[in-house]
Amino acid sequence: MFNAPKQSQAKEFFNSIYLQHLSQFKSNGTSVWATDASVIGNKTGCGVCNISSNENFLFKINSKCSSLMGELNAINKAVDLMIEDGIQKAVIFTDSKNACLLLKNNTSHNYLVNIINKKVNSSNLNHLTLVWVPSHVGISSNERADYFAKQAADVGCVIPSSLAIKDACSTIYDALWNEWALAF
Repeated sequence: MFNAPKQSQAKEFFNSIYLQHLSQFKSNGTSVWATDASVIGNKTGCGVCNISSNENFLFKINSKCSSLMGELNAINKAVDLMIEDGIQKAVIFTDSKNACLLLKNNTSHNYLVNIINKKVNSSNLNHLTLVWVPSHVGISSNERADYFAKQAADVGCVIPSSLAIKDACSTIYDALWNEWALAF
């Protein structure tokens, strides 16, 4: 959706483009969603906002994971909610460019990407669009999802999540580093 570096543009520029696309999605009956993740300490909060129905969902993962894995967990929960509600056409606004890029492919080394793609492909969700939006430029849906992701780290409904290989290696590295640092 956005091609220019966000530092080179005024916030109004991004909001104008966002509002134009939002209007187009709403006019053709697309259900509008926003997701975000926030890693705080050893917890990860996931905010999922159904903009169309003005509902917010807060989930937390009781382990530290990368912001990418947090965002993929948020998108996964959004897809679950869409399927549960029988939604057939939806858009998710997210500030995770990496999540958008990974989910473009039908297969990935990331287990959660494969789970999300499988859910979408085997559901009545006929059309799901992921739209990257820059963070912290005043885009209302992204700011809302960001707010609830931060809240979710403390008060969200706990969701189970396996670590991705990269996150598992990072956790092991941190534990070994801390053990070594305490020895001296």
